[in-house]
Amino acid sequence: FMESGARGSGSYIGSGQILTAFHVVDSHIIQKDRIFYAFNDVLHECTMVKYSKELDLAILKMNIPTGKHVLKFASKPPKIGDKVYSIGFHFGLPVLKVASQGHITNIVNKDGVKLMLFDAPINSGASGGAILNENFEIIGVNQMIYTRTGDWAGIGICNHFEDFAGFIHE
Repeated sequence: FMESGARGSGSYIGSGQILTAFHVVDSHIIQKDRIFYAFNDVLHECTMVKYSKELDLAILKMNIPTGKHVLKFASKPPKIGDKVYSIGFHFGLPVLKVASQGHITNIVNKDGVKLMLFDAPINSGASGGAILNENFEIIGVNQMIYTRTGDWAGIGICNHFEDFAGFIHE
């Protein structure tokens, strides 16, 4: 996503829809800016379909040919120790499209929201990118990293599968 200097990632889930983290696009909504998504190296303007500030999730819609690069959703939640893959555009640069591997390290509850912690490396710009299971199905969305310096410190955070699945299917 690119506009007003903000950068983030997202995943194409079919029917012209992009799944991302709400914090990637929230400033655009407040400022009524246009939101663009780079798909196959072409910028497409998006509109908001729905979002949840609490879950840090958003679905956007754009006009693109359907049926390409569609990621499917997992049918069952992951467990601690499961292998995961994080995908996104690190530092918001398309040349740094990265897939990294790790594991679910913990599941925690913060202020009534369940979160999954994982150790697949992510950086700024990967927010909104998918967390995939071993079958390359979406189980979460990159939200943030735990860091004291701004650099990768070994802990990535995404929404819990159950909350994520509920948002997608409501």
